[in-house]
Amino acid sequence: MDLGFTSPASLYLAGTEIPGDARPGRLRRLIESLHAVPGVSMATVSTMVPLGFGGHRYSDVQPEGFTASPDDNVSAERVVVGASYFGTMGTRLAGGRDFSEADRAGRQAVVIVNESFARRFWPGADALGRKVTQAGRTGTVVGIAQDGRYRNLDDANYPVVYWPIEQVWEPRFTVILRSAAPTWDELRTAFDAAGPDVPVLAPRTLAEHIRAATFVQEAGAPFLGGFGSLALIMAMIGVYATLAHGVSTRVREIGAHVAVDDFGTGYSSLDSLKRLPISTLKIDRSFVHGMVHNENLVVIVHSTINLAHNLGMRVVAEGVEDQETLDLLEQFGCDRAQGYFISRPMSSAALADWCQAA
Repeated sequence: MDLGFTSPASLYLAGTEIPGDARPGRLRRLIESLHAVPGVSMATVSTMVPLGFGGHRYSDVQPEGFTASPDDNVSAERVVVGASYFGTMGTRLAGGRDFSEADRAGRQAVVIVNESFARRFWPGADALGRKVTQAGRTGTVVGIAQDGRYRNLDDANYPVVYWPIEQVWEPRFTVILRSAAPTWDELRTAFDAAGPDVPVLAPRTLAEHIRAATFVQEAGAPFLGGFGSLALIMAMIGVYATLAHGVSTRVREIGAHVAVDDFGTGYSSLDSLKRLPISTLKIDRSFVHGMVHNENLVVIVHSTINLAHNLGMRVVAEGVEDQETLDLLEQFGCDRAQGYFISRPMSSAALADWCQAA
């Protein structure tokens, strides 16, 4: 499998943040100091790492010359990286150049797009020299990068726009080194060159990171394989949103399904539909119970079912306690229902008898 980067055992990752003023200059001093560490051949930064739980940002794009139809999803992932990012990662460039130290604020605004972006928006045409607008900024395409498996191991074919960090500043990022094993003291000394207030997390190799990120596939498959669906209790999403995205994506890769519970309440919000690879939506009972006597609830439930179906999800309605509610849900095309009208909690033995009787 081509991951889109080479020799992960030789790539070291260390999370950091540069606070305060004059941050681009401090970043340059940090990179210069890292290059001076024995064994370090290349150094760069990125707001996203392969199979990382954080750093994924999606926003609308306006590719020059592309006319969208009303049903088009014209968006792409936005990644901010440092000079020589693709060279450091060992990512092939299908055309153009890597970012350089010359790509600074005040210079021509530039971007690099991946192959999926070029195919999606400029099929059969040369992407180099075209302009891309994203998040209020416009940049000229100077490079086309190989697709990489950055979100999960199954999918590399999604559009990405890379921006140079000195033109689109982000204070939090991961330092990436191509190196023989650096010592902690050597790295800490290099980070101190950017200022004593610059924190650094203990580095680990990209290979170690990938093993940790795919652990659920290796260790969890025998356990999860017996279940048709895995329901995540999404009350945790607000605090652990990026973790939920990473875990749920890995879970889907091994054949399990992800369901949002209690949708419409707490942190089970529309935002979760955007961020998480969800297959089933469970409408909270507070919207279903009593809806036959409340026109507002009828509209909410009906609209939620249509929304989920348009997103390719199945729908389960919670809190069904009478035939009239069940009939209404069937009329709306709801896929599944649960509640006391269907059955109250029962033992496993009683469940077997109930299933036979049904």
